[in-house]
Amino acid sequence: MIIYLTQPDQTDFTAQAYTAMKDLLLSVANNNNIKLEKVSVKSLELQLKAGAAVTQKFSDLPGRWSSSVQQMVSEIKPLYSPVVKNYTLQVTKVDLPSGPVNYGDDVEIGVTVKNISNINLYQGTDYEPLVARTQNVSSKFFVNGVWLSQTQAPLMPDGSVLKPNESTKFSLKLNVPLYFGVQTESFQLTNLLGKVYPGTTFDISLNVNRLNKEVVEITSTPTGQLNVHQGPWGSSPVTAKVTPGQRYIVISRTDSGYIQLDLGNGKSGYVVTTYVKTI
Repeated sequence: MIIYLTQPDQTDFTAQAYTAMKDLLLSVANNNNIKLEKVSVKSLELQLKAGAAVTQKFSDLPGRWSSSVQQMVSEIKPLYSPVVKNYTLQVTKVDLPSGPVNYGDDVEIGVTVKNISNINLYQGTDYEPLVARTQNVSSKFFVNGVWLSQTQAPLMPDGSVLKPNESTKFSLKLNVPLYFGVQTESFQLTNLLGKVYPGTTFDISLNVNRLNKEVVEITSTPTGQLNVHQGPWGSSPVTAKVTPGQRYIVISRTDSGYIQLDLGNGKSGYVVTTYVKTI
Protein backbone atom coordinates (compact mmCIF):
# COMPACT_ATOMS: atom_id res chain seq x y z
CA MET A 1 0.00 0.00 0.00
CA ILE A 2 1.30 3.42 -1.00
CA ILE A 3 -0.38 6.30 0.83
CA TYR A 4 -0.57 9.72 -0.80
CA LEU A 5 -1.67 12.60 1.44
CA THR A 6 -3.58 15.39 -0.27
CA GLN A 7 -5.91 18.30 0.30
CA PRO A 8 -9.65 17.52 0.60
CA ASP A 9 -10.53 19.47 -2.57
CA GLN A 10 -7.70 18.07 -4.74
CA THR A 11 -8.86 15.94 -7.69
CA ASP A 12 -5.56 14.74 -9.21
CA PHE A 13 -1.82 14.35 -8.61
CA THR A 14 0.36 17.40 -9.06
CA ALA A 15 2.86 17.12 -11.92
CA GLN A 16 5.73 16.65 -9.48
CA ALA A 17 3.82 14.05 -7.43
CA TYR A 18 2.79 12.19 -10.58
CA THR A 19 6.41 11.61 -11.61
CA ALA A 20 7.49 10.63 -8.11
CA MET A 21 4.51 8.31 -7.66
CA LYS A 22 5.12 6.63 -11.02
CA ASP A 23 8.76 5.90 -10.12
CA LEU A 24 7.77 4.60 -6.69
CA LEU A 25 5.02 2.42 -8.17
CA LEU A 26 7.45 0.80 -10.60
CA SER A 27 9.96 0.14 -7.82
CA VAL A 28 7.37 -1.39 -5.48
CA ALA A 29 5.83 -3.52 -8.24
CA ASN A 30 9.19 -4.88 -9.42
CA ASN A 31 10.67 -5.48 -5.96
CA ASN A 32 7.55 -7.20 -4.62
CA ASN A 33 6.44 -8.98 -7.80
CA ILE A 34 3.08 -7.24 -7.79
CA LYS A 35 1.08 -7.62 -10.99
CA LEU A 36 0.25 -4.28 -12.61
CA GLU A 37 -3.38 -5.28 -13.12
CA LYS A 38 -3.67 -5.38 -9.31
CA VAL A 39 -2.85 -1.65 -9.03
CA SER A 40 -5.79 0.62 -8.12
CA VAL A 41 -6.46 3.82 -6.20
CA LYS A 42 -8.95 4.28 -3.36
CA SER A 43 -9.80 6.76 -0.65
CA LEU A 44 -8.67 5.56 2.78
CA GLU A 45 -10.52 6.51 5.95
CA LEU A 46 -9.30 5.41 9.37
CA GLN A 47 -12.16 4.80 11.78
CA LEU A 48 -11.73 4.78 15.54
CA LYS A 49 -14.31 3.64 18.07
CA ALA A 50 -13.87 3.60 21.83
CA GLY A 51 -12.59 0.24 23.00
CA ALA A 52 -12.12 -1.08 19.44
CA ALA A 53 -9.17 -1.40 17.12
CA VAL A 54 -8.66 1.13 14.34
CA THR A 55 -10.35 -0.04 11.13
CA GLN A 56 -9.80 0.95 7.52
CA LYS A 57 -12.55 1.94 5.12
CA PHE A 58 -11.84 2.15 1.39
CA SER A 59 -14.05 3.91 -1.15
CA ASP A 60 -13.90 5.11 -4.74
CA LEU A 61 -12.48 8.54 -5.47
CA PRO A 62 -14.06 11.27 -7.60
CA GLY A 63 -11.93 13.23 -10.03
CA ARG A 64 -9.01 12.06 -12.17
CA TRP A 65 -7.27 9.86 -9.61
CA SER A 66 -8.20 6.54 -11.22
CA SER A 67 -7.41 7.62 -14.78
CA SER A 68 -4.05 9.06 -13.66
CA VAL A 69 -3.08 5.81 -11.93
CA GLN A 70 -4.05 3.80 -15.01
CA GLN A 71 -1.91 6.18 -17.10
CA MET A 72 1.00 5.52 -14.72
CA VAL A 73 0.54 1.79 -15.14
CA SER A 74 0.51 2.19 -18.92
CA GLU A 75 3.74 4.20 -18.87
CA ILE A 76 5.67 1.83 -16.55
CA LYS A 77 4.46 -1.34 -18.25
CA PRO A 78 7.45 -1.50 -20.67
CA LEU A 79 9.78 -1.23 -17.63
CA TYR A 80 7.98 -3.85 -15.55
CA SER A 81 10.48 -6.59 -14.73
CA PRO A 82 9.73 -8.16 -11.35
CA VAL A 83 12.63 -9.47 -9.31
CA VAL A 84 12.68 -13.27 -9.09
CA LYS A 85 12.07 -14.41 -5.51
CA ASN A 86 13.16 -17.66 -3.90
CA TYR A 87 10.78 -18.63 -1.12
CA THR A 88 10.95 -21.61 1.18
CA LEU A 89 7.76 -22.61 2.96
CA GLN A 90 6.76 -25.25 5.49
CA VAL A 91 3.35 -26.69 6.39
CA THR A 92 3.75 -26.98 10.14
CA LYS A 93 0.25 -28.07 11.16
CA VAL A 94 -3.08 -29.19 9.67
CA ASP A 95 -6.16 -28.89 11.90
CA LEU A 96 -8.84 -31.40 10.86
CA PRO A 97 -12.33 -32.11 12.29
CA SER A 98 -12.04 -34.08 15.53
CA GLY A 99 -14.94 -36.38 14.69
CA PRO A 100 -17.07 -37.70 11.84
CA VAL A 101 -18.73 -35.31 9.41
CA ASN A 102 -21.89 -35.59 7.34
CA TYR A 103 -22.56 -35.08 3.66
CA GLY A 104 -23.77 -31.50 3.20
CA ASP A 105 -21.82 -30.11 6.18
CA ASP A 106 -19.79 -26.93 5.76
CA VAL A 107 -16.28 -27.94 6.77
CA GLU A 108 -13.25 -25.67 7.20
CA ILE A 109 -9.82 -26.90 8.17
CA GLY A 110 -6.75 -24.97 9.28
CA VAL A 111 -3.45 -25.12 7.40
CA THR A 112 -0.55 -23.43 9.20
CA VAL A 113 2.20 -22.23 6.86
CA LYS A 114 5.60 -20.86 7.89
CA ASN A 115 7.68 -18.58 5.68
CA ILE A 116 11.28 -19.55 6.40
CA SER A 117 12.58 -17.14 3.76
CA ASN A 118 13.98 -13.68 4.54
CA ILE A 119 11.47 -11.78 2.39
CA ASN A 120 7.77 -10.98 2.66
CA LEU A 121 5.36 -13.18 0.71
CA TYR A 122 2.36 -11.26 -0.62
CA GLN A 123 -1.02 -12.59 -1.68
CA GLY A 124 -1.76 -11.75 -5.30
CA THR A 125 1.80 -12.27 -6.55
CA ASP A 126 3.07 -15.15 -8.66
CA TYR A 127 4.51 -16.72 -5.48
CA GLU A 128 1.21 -16.88 -3.60
CA PRO A 129 0.89 -20.44 -2.25
CA LEU A 130 -2.02 -22.54 -3.44
CA VAL A 131 -3.21 -25.87 -2.05
CA ALA A 132 -2.95 -28.37 -4.91
CA ARG A 133 -3.64 -32.07 -5.28
CA THR A 134 -0.51 -34.10 -5.76
CA GLN A 135 -0.04 -35.53 -9.26
CA ASN A 136 -2.71 -33.06 -10.49
CA VAL A 137 -5.56 -35.45 -9.60
CA SER A 138 -9.08 -34.08 -9.05
CA SER A 139 -10.16 -33.74 -5.42
CA LYS A 140 -13.39 -35.05 -3.92
CA PHE A 141 -13.16 -32.09 -1.50
CA PHE A 142 -13.52 -29.53 -4.33
CA VAL A 143 -15.90 -26.63 -3.49
CA ASN A 144 -17.48 -25.05 -6.54
CA GLY A 145 -17.14 -21.26 -6.58
CA VAL A 146 -14.49 -21.30 -3.84
CA TRP A 147 -11.68 -23.42 -5.25
CA LEU A 148 -9.86 -22.31 -8.39
CA SER A 149 -10.37 -25.70 -10.01
CA GLN A 150 -10.97 -29.34 -9.06
CA THR A 151 -7.26 -29.62 -8.20
CA GLN A 152 -6.37 -26.24 -6.64
CA ALA A 153 -7.67 -23.97 -3.90
CA PRO A 154 -6.57 -20.52 -2.70
CA LEU A 155 -5.16 -20.23 0.80
CA MET A 156 -4.20 -16.61 1.56
CA PRO A 157 -7.02 -14.04 1.99
CA ASP A 158 -6.95 -10.97 -0.25
CA GLY A 159 -4.28 -8.49 0.79
CA SER A 160 -2.57 -10.79 3.30
CA VAL A 161 1.18 -11.01 3.86
CA LEU A 162 3.32 -13.83 5.24
CA LYS A 163 6.37 -12.24 6.83
CA PRO A 164 9.83 -13.84 7.23
CA ASN A 165 9.89 -16.57 9.90
CA GLU A 166 6.18 -15.99 10.49
CA SER A 167 3.65 -18.81 10.85
CA THR A 168 0.05 -18.15 9.89
CA LYS A 169 -2.99 -20.40 10.12
CA PHE A 170 -5.14 -20.19 6.99
CA SER A 171 -8.65 -21.58 6.52
CA LEU A 172 -9.54 -23.97 3.71
CA LYS A 173 -13.14 -24.84 2.85
CA LEU A 174 -13.91 -28.46 1.96
CA ASN A 175 -16.85 -30.23 0.39
CA VAL A 176 -17.98 -33.36 2.23
CA PRO A 177 -18.28 -35.92 -0.58
CA LEU A 178 -20.74 -38.79 -1.05
CA TYR A 179 -17.97 -41.20 -0.08
CA PHE A 180 -18.27 -42.87 3.29
CA GLY A 181 -15.72 -43.82 5.90
CA VAL A 182 -12.25 -42.21 6.09
CA GLN A 183 -11.47 -40.28 2.91
CA THR A 184 -7.83 -39.21 2.59
CA GLU A 185 -6.14 -37.16 -0.13
CA SER A 186 -2.61 -35.78 -0.46
CA PHE A 187 -1.92 -32.11 -1.17
CA GLN A 188 1.06 -29.82 -1.54
CA LEU A 189 1.73 -26.10 -1.85
CA THR A 190 2.43 -24.65 -5.29
CA ASN A 191 2.67 -21.09 -6.56
CA LEU A 192 0.70 -19.43 -9.36
CA LEU A 193 3.50 -20.31 -11.80
CA GLY A 194 2.92 -24.02 -11.11
CA LYS A 195 6.15 -24.51 -9.16
CA VAL A 196 5.89 -26.86 -6.17
CA TYR A 197 7.22 -25.71 -2.80
CA PRO A 198 9.38 -28.71 -1.76
CA GLY A 199 8.61 -30.42 1.52
CA THR A 200 5.06 -29.05 1.83
CA THR A 201 3.12 -32.26 1.18
CA PHE A 202 0.34 -33.00 3.68
CA ASP A 203 -2.79 -35.18 3.93
CA ILE A 204 -6.40 -34.18 4.45
CA SER A 205 -8.70 -36.81 5.98
CA LEU A 206 -12.43 -36.68 6.65
CA ASN A 207 -14.39 -39.45 8.34
CA VAL A 208 -17.74 -39.29 6.52
CA ASN A 209 -20.85 -40.81 8.11
CA ARG A 210 -22.94 -43.08 5.90
CA LEU A 211 -26.28 -41.58 4.87
CA ASN A 212 -29.55 -43.25 5.71
CA LYS A 213 -30.43 -42.87 2.02
CA GLU A 214 -29.71 -44.78 -1.15
CA VAL A 215 -26.66 -43.47 -3.04
CA VAL A 216 -25.71 -44.46 -6.58
CA GLU A 217 -22.65 -43.91 -8.74
CA ILE A 218 -22.76 -43.34 -12.49
CA THR A 219 -20.91 -46.15 -14.27
CA SER A 220 -19.14 -46.20 -17.63
CA THR A 221 -21.26 -45.25 -20.63
CA PRO A 222 -20.60 -45.59 -24.38
CA THR A 223 -20.46 -41.79 -24.79
CA GLY A 224 -18.76 -40.86 -21.51
CA GLN A 225 -21.95 -39.11 -20.36
CA LEU A 226 -25.45 -40.03 -19.27
CA ASN A 227 -28.58 -38.05 -20.12
CA VAL A 228 -30.73 -36.75 -17.28
CA HIS A 229 -34.38 -36.58 -18.29
CA GLN A 230 -37.21 -34.44 -17.01
CA GLY A 231 -39.45 -37.50 -16.64
CA PRO A 232 -38.96 -41.26 -16.11
CA TRP A 233 -38.82 -42.26 -19.79
CA GLY A 234 -36.36 -41.99 -22.66
CA SER A 235 -38.46 -39.63 -24.77
CA SER A 236 -38.67 -37.06 -21.97
CA PRO A 237 -36.65 -33.84 -22.52
CA VAL A 238 -32.97 -33.98 -21.51
CA THR A 239 -32.31 -31.39 -18.81
CA ALA A 240 -28.70 -32.22 -17.87
CA LYS A 241 -25.88 -34.70 -18.27
CA VAL A 242 -23.89 -36.59 -15.65
CA THR A 243 -20.56 -38.37 -16.01
CA PRO A 244 -19.15 -41.70 -14.79
CA GLY A 245 -17.84 -41.61 -11.24
CA GLN A 246 -20.28 -38.98 -10.00
CA ARG A 247 -22.48 -39.93 -7.05
CA TYR A 248 -26.04 -38.89 -6.26
CA ILE A 249 -28.77 -39.47 -3.69
CA VAL A 250 -31.75 -41.44 -4.98
CA ILE A 251 -35.12 -39.74 -4.52
CA SER A 252 -37.29 -42.49 -5.97
CA ARG A 253 -37.31 -45.56 -8.21
CA THR A 254 -39.85 -46.22 -10.96
CA ASP A 255 -41.19 -49.30 -12.74
CA SER A 256 -39.99 -47.93 -16.09
CA GLY A 257 -36.28 -48.62 -15.47
CA TYR A 258 -35.49 -45.07 -14.39
CA ILE A 259 -34.52 -43.57 -11.02
CA GLN A 260 -34.93 -40.01 -9.83
CA LEU A 261 -31.70 -38.37 -8.61
CA ASP A 262 -31.10 -35.37 -6.38
CA LEU A 263 -28.81 -33.21 -8.54
CA GLY A 264 -28.25 -30.57 -5.85
CA ASN A 265 -29.32 -26.91 -5.72
CA GLY A 266 -32.95 -28.00 -5.55
CA LYS A 267 -32.83 -29.80 -8.91
CA SER A 268 -33.64 -33.40 -9.75
CA GLY A 269 -33.92 -35.62 -12.82
CA TYR A 270 -34.28 -39.18 -14.06
CA VAL A 271 -31.58 -41.51 -15.44
CA VAL A 272 -31.81 -45.03 -16.77
CA THR A 273 -30.74 -47.68 -14.25
CA THR A 274 -28.52 -49.46 -16.81
CA TYR A 275 -25.61 -47.14 -16.01
CA VAL A 276 -25.80 -46.78 -12.23
CA LYS A 277 -24.68 -48.87 -9.29
CA THR A 278 -25.75 -48.64 -5.66
CA ILE A 279 -23.04 -47.67 -3.19
